[in-house]
Amino acid sequence: MRCPHCNLEIPIGQQFCGNCGKRVEVGFDHIQESVLADAAQRRSGILEKVLLNVIGALLVLWVGLKLLNDHYLETRFAGARTGSVCFTAPAPKVRIESRLEPAVAPPEVPMPRVDTVDAQGLGWRREPLKEKLLESSCAKEHREAVRDALLRGLKYLASIQDKDGGWHVAREGGNVQHNWGRVGVTALACLAFMGDGHTWVAVGEEAGGQPVLSLYANNVRNGINFLTAQQMLDGPDAGLIGPKAGHFMYNQGMATSALAEAYAMTGDAYLGKATARAVNYIISTQQKSGGWDYFEKPAARADTSVTCCQLGALYSAHMAGVKVPGTVFQSGLGWIDSVTDPETFNVGYEVKWDRTQKHVGFGPTAMGLMFQLYLGRSPAAESVRRQARSLLGLNPPEYNPKWDEATKAARLDYYYLYHASMAFHRLGGDDWNSWNKAMVKTLADSQIKTGPQSGAWPVHDPHSKVAGRVYSTAMALLTLECYYRYP
Repeated sequence: MRCPHCNLEIPIGQQFCGNCGKRVEVGFDHIQESVLADAAQRRSGILEKVLLNVIGALLVLWVGLKLLNDHYLETRFAGARTGSVCFTAPAPKVRIESRLEPAVAPPEVPMPRVDTVDAQGLGWRREPLKEKLLESSCAKEHREAVRDALLRGLKYLASIQDKDGGWHVAREGGNVQHNWGRVGVTALACLAFMGDGHTWVAVGEEAGGQPVLSLYANNVRNGINFLTAQQMLDGPDAGLIGPKAGHFMYNQGMATSALAEAYAMTGDAYLGKATARAVNYIISTQQKSGGWDYFEKPAARADTSVTCCQLGALYSAHMAGVKVPGTVFQSGLGWIDSVTDPETFNVGYEVKWDRTQKHVGFGPTAMGLMFQLYLGRSPAAESVRRQARSLLGLNPPEYNPKWDEATKAARLDYYYLYHASMAFHRLGGDDWNSWNKAMVKTLADSQIKTGPQSGAWPVHDPHSKVAGRVYSTAMALLTLECYYRYP
């Protein structure tokens, strides 16, 4: 209760105030008032605590839901084509078929109807869209050279496929020490066939109802079967494709791209699961820097090449409808930005580019340019415009069969040509027209035309000398398919 003279709080029943010393006349009303005030104060304190706990719990719940939502956020890229002629996943059309033979009369009890799925993913790689895309982005005088080079190159790859469905490294001009890369070159060969629209899904029907298969249907089916047979299904390395040998994350990225595209183009449910496993493995191996290393363990290093290989695989999976968190792409693009020189916009290999790294070459810059565009960065961004101007002005495609071996090795870089061509095709306009003219001439002039290697591309650059003619030929074919790979 309070002293009626100085209003100081004093114990109930005390006769003299400890502050003013005056006598306190205590009555029932004073005691009742004090007790009620104390009870109200206690209730107020309890209510305050309850409200604070409720608000804290709601805040924790909101943060948890926000993080969960961000992790599984659907990624949409500004440059992604999702119009009427493009499908980001095997968005199936269902056709109802009767499984009765025409000559058999139907019974009185209706037969069950079977839903047949027609895969539509990446449908722009099939006719008539494929030809229309080629016509829309390749000048008339270059189209025949593109078609001829593709026919020759695919025929060569089909002719050297092994009985187990895979392709070899050392057997085709590569280094025997890098046979660990057999999964990678097999994936590249499969991607080259699928890039031209070949899968084992029927492309039509004959007059008698028999399915018409693509020319290289069996090559693709056997190659994809080879890759799925190499995948770990459980354990700590579940999702890994191929052995843990060499720079095996290259194998992982290339094989994941092949499985994703096969899933998109065929609608095969098993391939969807295999792709998801492979994607999860790639995500689990991303370094804190946002890049990827040759290996899966956390490391201090990462590099632009293997990082872009993984980003390409995740982009293919995303386009096939497999869930990839947007933060993974954002971190990968952040790695590219972290090694980009803010003055020249050249992209470094392991660290930020500077003038002491002229030996790095233009390859990382081409990769950085491509993935900036494919992951949604505006074509008007300064980094994009400066990089495009640099590549087109300083290192356009060019080839002369009379060059010495060292010059050919420096200029006929298939890895560079592929990434730069994909980037310029996405940019379009005059830059693309200039690049395309030089690119088609370079690859047409350098393709082997006679002998047992007819249709292949020669082994000159350091990457080809490691991975052989399967690598050089598949990369050249993928470059010539840029018109309809991911338009």
